[in-house]
Amino acid sequence: MKTLFWLMILSGSLSPEQAQFKVDLPADLQTFSQQRYALEQKISEELDLPIPPKAHDFFQAAIAGHESNVTNRFALLHENQEMDERIPALQNALFPPIHEVLGIYEQWDVWKKDSDLLNMCYAPILNSMPSGSIYFGGTDPGRFVVTMMNEVEGSNLFCITQNALADNNYLSYLRYFYGKRLRLPSDDDARKAFQQFVGDVQAGRGPPGADIKIENGRVQVSGALSVMAINAILVEWIFDWNKDTHDFYVEESYVIPWMYPYLRPHGYIMKLEKEPLPSPNQNPQLWKEIEEQDTAYWDKLVAGLKTHQTFQDNLAAKKTFSKMRSAIAGLYLNREMIEQAKYAFRQAIELYPESPEASFRLAELYKNLQQYDKAAKLIEDYLKHDKDNNSAQEFLTQLRQLEAENEKTVR
Repeated sequence: MKTLFWLMILSGSLSPEQAQFKVDLPADLQTFSQQRYALEQKISEELDLPIPPKAHDFFQAAIAGHESNVTNRFALLHENQEMDERIPALQNALFPPIHEVLGIYEQWDVWKKDSDLLNMCYAPILNSMPSGSIYFGGTDPGRFVVTMMNEVEGSNLFCITQNALADNNYLSYLRYFYGKRLRLPSDDDARKAFQQFVGDVQAGRGPPGADIKIENGRVQVSGALSVMAINAILVEWIFDWNKDTHDFYVEESYVIPWMYPYLRPHGYIMKLEKEPLPSPNQNPQLWKEIEEQDTAYWDKLVAGLKTHQTFQDNLAAKKTFSKMRSAIAGLYLNREMIEQAKYAFRQAIELYPESPEASFRLAELYKNLQQYDKAAKLIEDYLKHDKDNNSAQEFLTQLRQLEAENEKTVR
């Protein structure tokens, strides 16, 4: 039924706005909180991890739907809020269920309690994935909203965030929740992933910006890019271990380069095929069909969003839809489908003109094509929204210098 539903959306007979699961917010916040509280109690009993009284208080506030109390009670679960240091009793598998409840309450708030836009964004994602699929949700809304919808609706998806796999507490939680149905990394696997990352960096194979430090004989990793590089290793192992029996889908936050050969656009998000897809040069007809379907889908979506009565005033919605379109543009860019990448990046900017990701990536593309005037115009337009952005100012200066040098060469 879900497959037919999604085909109706892609064919144009059913618009994304009509793709209703439909989740009933805010009542589902309380239902999800109750479900996660029950899970917390099971984890406590089976793993012999006592739930601290403050955590009970947090769940009671969430189940009652007391939004301000949820935030306040969560703050009490930290010994040092500035350092994000949790109390010792929650430095284990008990914390992720709490985090997921807090996350969905925070998203409900930043989306301005707009059930219509949330459903418009995430119901089509859920409806597009067959039962038993593994979904990697990277952004906060992509993680927390889909996780809640999946649980409340009983969609039988495996919702995992690729951003937290380097956290042993999160891995422990995943193994408890999904470990009987999926092969997931053990603590030893996590150590091996860390060692692989360190070896890659020391051998000069690490991702740009990745960094390690050795203090008192211990290797320390710092920075989001380094942590994501470890996450990427673990994500790849989960994919390799489970791809024969499960479909995989990705809502991107940080780019994970190994995925690109396997990815194809899938509505708002992307699908990880089980084997690498042929390149556009190897199979131009396949990519022509992919691009035509993707463009038709997003053209209709962008047109609908631009006329939606609350979209323009909802910053979270603009960021979310723009981010998803930028991710697909990045896939086209990786596949050297330059015109398609330009078009998708422009749509991302149209949805959220203040987007640094879409603006900078498209400007960098123009720069690499030596279209310095277009790149400079793009950054000038971006600076109208973020005039104090020093990185954008420096980039614009560089582009103008390149443009001047190019004009001298042409003369």
